[in-house]
This record gives sequence, C-alpha cells and structure tokens, in this order.
Amino acid sequence: GAHGVRFRWRVQPCPTRPIFVRTAIKVDRQADALYLTLREAPASRSEEVSPGIIVDYNDQDRVVGIEMLYLSRRAPDANIQQLLFETVPEVS
Repeated sequence: GAHGVRFRWRVQPCPTRPIFVRTAIKVDRQADALYLTLREAPASRSEEVSPGIIVDYNDQDRVVGIEMLYLSRRAPDANIQQLLFETVPEVS
C-alpha cells in the first residue's frame, strides 16, 4: 500500500490572509516511487529531467509535481515512515 505524509505549506506572505497550497508526499512501495505534489492542478505535460526523475507541469508551465522512480535503489536506507519538513530561513 501507499504511505503519505500531508502538510500545508505557506507560499506567500499576505498581511490579511495567508495563502496555503496543499503539498503532499506519497510513497508507493508497489511502484517503488515517491511523488511530491506541489500544486493541486492537473499536469498537462511531463519531462524526465534525469533518469527516473519526472517533473509534471500545468498548462501555465508551472511545476505541479515531481516523481522519483526506483526509490529503494536511490535511497535504500531512507526511513519513509518518518519524514521531516524543514524550511531554510531567508537570508537578508
């Protein structure tokens, strides 16, 4: 079965109302793949940017998701049960 971690990610500061995009990481053990959803929008095209790394774009050419195939070979020691989300602070 697939395991997933969901979190909300603030993408733009807004003084009156924060804007959130639902971001999801799905791990499909059967397909041996990880999919990172960046936007809730359908992909209109995909591009394999490196062997087994596929970037999905919407019709405005914005990235909506990234897929990593052969996950067990790429990251054999990864603990997918415990994922950590970290934001790098902005440098002024």
